[in-house]
Amino acid sequence: MSDSTQHHIPSLCYTYDSDDAVLLERVLPYVSFIETTPDTIARMDEQGHARMHPGIISQLQQISATKKIVAHGVGMSIGTYESISSDYLFLLDELIRQVDIYWHSEHLGYAVADGEFLNVMLPVNRNKEQLDMICDRIDFLQEKYKLPFLIENIAHLLPDYQPEYSEAQFLNEITKRTGCGLILDLYNIKCDQYNFNFDIPEFLNELNLLSAREIHIANGSVFKGRMVDIHSNTVSDEVLKLTKDVLQRPHNIEFVTFELMPQAVASVGYDGIEQELIRIKNYLQLA
Repeated sequence: MSDSTQHHIPSLCYTYDSDDAVLLERVLPYVSFIETTPDTIARMDEQGHARMHPGIISQLQQISATKKIVAHGVGMSIGTYESISSDYLFLLDELIRQVDIYWHSEHLGYAVADGEFLNVMLPVNRNKEQLDMICDRIDFLQEKYKLPFLIENIAHLLPDYQPEYSEAQFLNEITKRTGCGLILDLYNIKCDQYNFNFDIPEFLNELNLLSAREIHIANGSVFKGRMVDIHSNTVSDEVLKLTKDVLQRPHNIEFVTFELMPQAVASVGYDGIEQELIRIKNYLQLA
């Protein structure tokens, strides 16, 4: 991906991971991009194999004529020592065969250890060995799919273990060595600030923001004294202000994504989601 600064105004994107035609109809007038997660839109077939949900695939095919579709994974587990998930790659293959995908992305973390699913996303150790491994895997993904690939910073549930690089240095090295892009998740760094006194200004000043192509914004809850990365509510004013501050810097951001998990649609409501998209778009002055 090129690092030449774009001068266009970023657009708005929404995560769509459910077979909900009413939700889609309410969202589409406000967005230029739809982000979907292969893991989430997969269903088990009669043989016990995960397959793409045909109804959701049909919806994505229809809207791809007017909106750009991006894939965002949670199950690749790019930081697992043994290998990235072949099951996830199978789903991604199936999605890309059926839907025109603008780019795909994954979290910089791991969800599998010694073959066991952890049911949580953990950060990789920021050392030379992990850097080499991650870069090799990104090179493989970019060669295999011939599509732009983005990596996302994740929220930390545990303190760092003797890192050799700062968070920004590690991301900068990955994007520099592989040419991949970055998803800058601003709610995740707000979680890190709340939980571990993460220095957001220092991170943003050190980060090569020109490598970022997408921003994620969301909101969740505080559980047992920890702010957790769960997309269950409308975006806080604090995260929106941080997003606006970031967009005032030189950048290559193409769109800002409001993340809301399917289970939260009922509690926020169709009207609430529509009003939130309007609020985000107006506050950030998105296209």
